Amino acid sequence: MPHPSQEISTFSLITLHDSPEKTEHWVKKFRNHGMAVRACNIQTPEELEEALKQDSWSLCLTEESVSSLTAEQLLQTLSRHHTDLPVIVLLPEQAKKSADDWLKLGAKDAISYCSPEHVVQAAIRELKALADRGALRTHQQTLKETEQRCEQLLKHTSLAIAYVHEGAHVHANEAYLNIFGYSNNDDLAGEFLIDLISEVEKDDIKIALKKLKLPEADTSLQSTFQGRLKRSNGETFEANMVLSNAIFDDESCLQVIIHPVQSGKTRETQVISQTDMLQRLSEQPKGHSLVKLHLDNYDDIRAEFHAAGALAVQKEMTELIAKHLPDSQVAHYADEVFLATSSANSSESFQQLCKTINSHLVSAGEQSLHTSVSIGYSINRQEVSASQWFKEAETACSISRQEGGNRATRYSRQSVIKARANKGDKEAIIRQALAKDYFKLMYQPIVSLTGDGAESYEVLIRLKNPDGEDIPAAEFITTAEECGLTRDIDLWVLQHALQALAENHQFGADTRLMIHISAASVCNNSFSEQLSGLVKQAGIKGESLILQIAEQEAHQYLLQIQAMKKQLQPVGCKLCIARYTGDNKTLKALKYLKPDMVKLDGQFARQLERNRQEKLIETITPLSPLVSGIIMPQVESSKSLAQLWHLGVHYIQGNYLHSPMSEMTFEFNA
Repeated sequence: MPHPSQEISTFSLITLHDSPEKTEHWVKKFRNHGMAVRACNIQTPEELEEALKQDSWSLCLTEESVSSLTAEQLLQTLSRHHTDLPVIVLLPEQAKKSADDWLKLGAKDAISYCSPEHVVQAAIRELKALADRGALRTHQQTLKETEQRCEQLLKHTSLAIAYVHEGAHVHANEAYLNIFGYSNNDDLAGEFLIDLISEVEKDDIKIALKKLKLPEADTSLQSTFQGRLKRSNGETFEANMVLSNAIFDDESCLQVIIHPVQSGKTRETQVISQTDMLQRLSEQPKGHSLVKLHLDNYDDIRAEFHAAGALAVQKEMTELIAKHLPDSQVAHYADEVFLATSSANSSESFQQLCKTINSHLVSAGEQSLHTSVSIGYSINRQEVSASQWFKEAETACSISRQEGGNRATRYSRQSVIKARANKGDKEAIIRQALAKDYFKLMYQPIVSLTGDGAESYEVLIRLKNPDGEDIPAAEFITTAEECGLTRDIDLWVLQHALQALAENHQFGADTRLMIHISAASVCNNSFSEQLSGLVKQAGIKGESLILQIAEQEAHQYLLQIQAMKKQLQPVGCKLCIARYTGDNKTLKALKYLKPDMVKLDGQFARQLERNRQEKLIETITPLSPLVSGIIMPQVESSKSLAQLWHLGVHYIQGNYLHSPMSEMTFEFNA
């Protein structure tokens, strides 16, 4: 049985101490129990309010009081904010209040500071309880949303569905009422199901109903009946009836679904939920495939075509999939996700579908775009349930996406094992690269539009596999994040980039490097000290180094970035917020962080290529007084260069100027 602390890998800690050293003491205690901690110490009411605004916290350890804030005030603030944050009060030998007093005030526990192991175990208990409360809220919300979706599905689905209790109808949707010729539920209420069956078929329906006379709670049982049904006006029609046990209004009842038999095949294309899809899966024959298709570049489609165009593409893709899969039912499941059932079950069929979609231009209005899909499919088997079948298709689709998209993967035990092995291999490759310097640094020049004479490069990382082949960062960073190796990669990059920078400075060049650092480094208390040591070891000035942090991480780790910036002030490193989109939340964060530079999101360069300046102007205008440098990345042509300087951009970067280089040899004065 795993130790309780093993169930909690990481958490965020807020402390109320009179010195940061006490916070670090607890961080080390938790690390010794195998838990990674992101900690922040506060000492004033203002710092507490700011911390609660900027982040969500898992645990609070507090002394009875510090100079400007007491534990009682802290508890009152949490109560006022309705914040679910467990608080453990650390009691001195001469405590002002008893443990009982603190529990009455809202603390989860009050423990002597001299019992650190007791504190750690109590913290683990409260972290588990917090996780349980969060899971409960999530499940309650999910249940509520599921019930609402089910109500909407029942109301709007084209399937004819009714619920029968003790043989009589208690509810039916509009499609069911229309089929049998009833105007509303009041007309149908109390009508017995067997009375809707033609006289010659009544013995058959009784046999179908008897199959369901097992424990009422077993809602997985189904029975089918095919025969002639009778409308309210006496007319009869041929239909398939699917019967299953169900719950309606908290009562055990019978669910009835009617499928009229039609002379010609029709294909239904509609947005459905997982609940509706699972219902359909249970009706599929063995040997058919369930297919999940994921558009690989849906974000680009949304960016190019906007919402209305994306809807048109979804419809176009649904029809394209239906056209190329035999005997299929196709549904648009979510934004970029489509589901299909089909008699096709060969790898060649789905690989060909990938090629067909990849060679097809999706369009909206006068715009068009290439796309591709990641396909996962699973073949129906005797022993697999509908929900398991659905999960298998999802797993196979995830494997296709992980392998780069534009491919099809059949679910099998071997494919899952292979995918996990590949993940393990990537982790091993990363660890080996750190140990044997298989990483490779590239430098992309950043050119000044104001003529300040600075020679700047962004440092990019590539990974070599044991065969010496380059693996792009996008393919290994996700694995590094999952394995907790991003901070080690940051330190490797910094060490080797600063060595290269020092060599460059020896030739008299005034070169600056912009290096991305991850959230793991930002949240590590020893990172600033390690970076300071690397700068001294390289023998360079700190202002030659610009640390780059992504906008999203600036939102999440505002206090940690501010603390790191303060710690690095003696070193002189500069700070840049990258992928800046211009939203109000980030603008507020910039006013708090006061970075030296901002690198805009790549979308602005693409918009400028299409002569759309409005958003860029709105973004740059409030930035100008806040930072000393604004960088436009991903400049791919000369078309936008003339406009950028007038718009207030200070630096440009992109393949139009130069692609990433293995050496810092760009001619800035050329």
